[in-house]
Amino acid sequence: MKLALVLISFNLLAPAWADWPQFQGPLRTGVSPETGLLRSFPEDGPRLLWETELQQGFGGCAVVGEDVFLVDRVMQEKDILLCLAARSGREKWRYESPSAGEPSFPGSRSVPTVVGDSVYFIGSFGRVHCVDRKSQRPRWSVKMSDRYPDAKTPKWGYAQCALVVEDIVFVTPFGSETGVAGWDRKTGKEVWKSGPVGDSHASPTLLEIGGQSHV
Repeated sequence: MKLALVLISFNLLAPAWADWPQFQGPLRTGVSPETGLLRSFPEDGPRLLWETELQQGFGGCAVVGEDVFLVDRVMQEKDILLCLAARSGREKWRYESPSAGEPSFPGSRSVPTVVGDSVYFIGSFGRVHCVDRKSQRPRWSVKMSDRYPDAKTPKWGYAQCALVVEDIVFVTPFGSETGVAGWDRKTGKEVWKSGPVGDSHASPTLLEIGGQSHV
């Protein structure tokens, strides 16, 4: 079974749109800063701009400028990062990573995180990728269970999205010894990690508590 990604028009007069560069938007709040949106749909519904066919999956899109980024997955074979043209749905480029096996329920899970010329995404089995938008080549790629042997792939697969704060990308191995880890976003090298925090499918989020930043 395959799914379709559908883009519909909510404001046909708008020349551009606000970026949605990661899971749940710019601040991970699920709130869009855009204004001037339709208050109600036309009687026959919003106009379909384009659609494209994908494999099965659960991950959403990140939108930056004229590019739509999403993770697709071919069952038992590979994870795929797709870059589509926001106005037409045309495939601009793809990056593929071999990834055998299949967790419970097939398909992709992660939403890409776009920071400058880098796109970060996490495969269903916990491989974290940093891909160069210009060359479409990997800057680095690390599987969490290779770096943290105490981290085991969850029953439902890794369904988290990378968080980038300044020069650190945060991921959650959810291991018996390592709960959350921070890596240098340019090299992928570890710079920080926490103790165990239990099992979860949650994505790390930045919060301000008592005047201090917490992940």
